[in-house]
Amino acid sequence: MNSPFDNIILENKNYLVPKESFAIQIKSNNTTFSIDGKAKYLKGLGIPFFVGVVDKSKQELDIFSGEYLIPFFADKVNAERIKIKLCKDGPPNNPPYSEGAEGFTVCFPKFVTIGADPTIHDFSAKINILSEGCKTIAGNITRRNSKELIFADSFSRGGIIVGDEQIKQESLSHRFLKIRIEPSYILDNNLINTKLDSYRAIRAELMKI
Repeated sequence: MNSPFDNIILENKNYLVPKESFAIQIKSNNTTFSIDGKAKYLKGLGIPFFVGVVDKSKQELDIFSGEYLIPFFADKVNAERIKIKLCKDGPPNNPPYSEGAEGFTVCFPKFVTIGADPTIHDFSAKINILSEGCKTIAGNITRRNSKELIFADSFSRGGIIVGDEQIKQESLSHRFLKIRIEPSYILDNNLINTKLDSYRAIRAELMKI
């Protein structure tokens, strides 16, 4: 796996610079909290968002993933009263958000724990996990910006489809059309020079549908 950091030398000193940018809100406890009034900012945020909870006694930082905010805002466009629940036991069954008398609650599943003690925590491995999570969320941000309604889920390794049944069908049809077109576009424009037979076979089968 490639390193999630770039090594930059300035004035004969080495600096590690993360390849993926993200936003993180640091808290001292894992109680549920409101994001009322911040929906517009979070809805348009262009980088992954996490919440970190510090345990001073253990010198650890629990990081909770905000990836489900993206499908939530795509599904509940006009939501304003929103609470964040930090889920230490992982994500619930889909959908990872619910509506109650006091508004919506969105689950932020625990993603990784980073600690100061190298004898307990493999820092490099944990950072790689965080890096892969950032890539998944960044992909979902791109899908959101493209008005797609099918999002990757880094916890289940599956996907989340949002919207009512009509919207889901339209989104799936649009995505399937793109899947049919892509092999032809790649081959006709000579964008690859390897595995051409595989792409031709895929195109031939898709065009039969």
